[in-house]
Amino acid sequence: PNINIGRSNPANNFFIVESIRDSAEVSNLTEAVWIRILWLGKLGGTMNGCSNRSREVARFALRNLIKILRFPKEQQEPITYEELSGLINAELENGSTSARSIGGALGFIRDHICLPKKLPLINVLVVRAKDRLPGDEVFYKKQALETSSIEHLTKEQFKHLIGRLTKDVFSKAHLKTWEKLLGATKTEKKWEEFLEKLREE
Repeated sequence: PNINIGRSNPANNFFIVESIRDSAEVSNLTEAVWIRILWLGKLGGTMNGCSNRSREVARFALRNLIKILRFPKEQQEPITYEELSGLINAELENGSTSARSIGGALGFIRDHICLPKKLPLINVLVVRAKDRLPGDEVFYKKQALETSSIEHLTKEQFKHLIGRLTKDVFSKAHLKTWEKLLGATKTEKKWEEFLEKLREE
């Protein structure tokens, strides 16, 4: 299908993720079904709805995900929720987070960093241990959900889509931007300054 990717629809204020394009063209799904699958929500949602804890955990989650992009190509692979929570807990100064509770932080990265900055969805690198696939929520912003996520996809179509998104994340096209973002995660002060700039954009 010929889907106009990466534009905002003034009537609905929808934003369609750019990196889906190739998967949509390869698949035999109708345009209407693909639009139901893609992330559909109001771009640039407020950060005020995110807890301080989610923003704090997001800092360490993003930091560790970007580090994966620095690995040699043969060592680049997704990380499980359990593995990521372990890495985050090693850096958290107060308390800890579990594999089940990092979804909010990953959503924050998706909604306030990847989508507004037109970056690949780096949160797709976080997968379940049992099937090495991310959860359905990787595609959409919960606060502005217009429809169900990926209920129309077969397992093979879903795997194909995830494979394409993962390939986009591992490409070198955005490496300089990821490196700058890595710098913003080094200290709490730099992270808060970075988030403040995001609010102003």
